[in-house]
Amino acid sequence: MMVPRDDETCWRWSVSARTDRPYTQEERDDRARNAANVTDIHGRGEKGYWNDYMLSREDQRTLSFTGIKGIGTQDQAVTESMSTISDKQNEHLGTSDRAIIHNRKVLIDAARNMLEGIEPLYHDPGITGKVRSHEENIPYGDDWRLYGAFAGEDEGIKVSS
Repeated sequence: MMVPRDDETCWRWSVSARTDRPYTQEERDDRARNAANVTDIHGRGEKGYWNDYMLSREDQRTLSFTGIKGIGTQDQAVTESMSTISDKQNEHLGTSDRAIIHNRKVLIDAARNMLEGIEPLYHDPGITGKVRSHEENIPYGDDWRLYGAFAGEDEGIKVSS
């Protein structure tokens, strides 16, 4: 979860839980190691823009497109590389950016409406409260609908083939 601090910075929070069983001590220790704020002699984190997030060209050739180990570090690299608020005037969005275009229009319309004293629309928490993200690596060729929240009916969500 990203929590804005000001116009240019935010805090990032990550919370995870198992629903099938408690974490083992080994899993808790592993998570603590991964979450530890390891710093160098300058007080900088282990991975950051100063060392290209420990990008490995060999890993990039053989293991992953980014060459950066860990989804969290990849997210950090993408987020930080955007720098501060950027000038969108010279941006050229294409058809694959439809969701971005739509969401910007919704936000701009909501801001203009607020200036006119019109309260923004809100979502029904009975619906949006049931939306959850899910991340999982699945074997190549497997049907993604057999995993996570899609593995059947979940609180009224029906998945059909």
